[in-house]
Amino acid sequence: MRKFVSCLMLAVLVAVPFTALAEDEAPVPAEELKPVAERSVDAAAMKLVDAAKEKMFSNRAAGLKDLSCNVTMKNPMMAGDFVFAVSYEAPDKSEVKLTSVPAEMEAMRPMLEPQLKPQVENMVVQFYKNETFQDLEKYNVALKEGAENTIVLTAFAKDADAKRREIIFGEDGLPKRMLETGAQGEVEINVTFKKVDDKFLMATVGVQTPNGPVSIKFEHEKSGKFWLLTKEVMNVEMMGLEITFTVSDYKVNSKAATPAETPATPEKPGDKPA
Repeated sequence: MRKFVSCLMLAVLVAVPFTALAEDEAPVPAEELKPVAERSVDAAAMKLVDAAKEKMFSNRAAGLKDLSCNVTMKNPMMAGDFVFAVSYEAPDKSEVKLTSVPAEMEAMRPMLEPQLKPQVENMVVQFYKNETFQDLEKYNVALKEGAENTIVLTAFAKDADAKRREIIFGEDGLPKRMLETGAQGEVEINVTFKKVDDKFLMATVGVQTPNGPVSIKFEHEKSGKFWLLTKEVMNVEMMGLEITFTVSDYKVNSKAATPAETPATPEKPGDKPA
């Protein structure tokens, strides 16, 4: 699931990779040299990407270095709560541990843990790794012909997740829709944002898959200069299933996080009791 969502929270590497021989190395015989295809990156397309990145809030840009938290997962198909301890150190070091399972499912822990940990990693840690447009270096990037607000990504690296992606940007400059062709077939993703301070945070994601629609809603809370993820609700419509991830007990940059105080509303002259 996050493979589709994470392409909207990504790291942009614009430089085309190249190989150079060190001066003290012997040159490779001409017959052993193989031509290396160059990645194609369109400047106009990258201008759209960079403009969107500038508008989107990033905890890392705000100074996030490390954090820890607890994540409680509720899945109606599994009895009781599953609790995970999560730690993250910028830019990409993280650890997820399953710390508590319902007593009646303890015997199944060895089987469940490797299945559930990636879900928490994808649902929570990726929010804080939110370098916009991750894995873009694995794709050729072009502006769609006849559409100034759409970029087209085609697989360049062998390990690219999709063969082709289209990302459509809204009038506000933010990515609002994506069409992807991959092993799962055709997938459509629609995204909405909410404004926080002078930036934007992802609020909802709707995914139209060959197996039916899936929607995700995000809740956030401000702590100091950071916006922390407090809850994610995933609704799998085909199964009538709602899975929730509640995040608590934050420590940010090694200090306990506290909700930002809401400024008191000034009283008007007529508000005071007589």
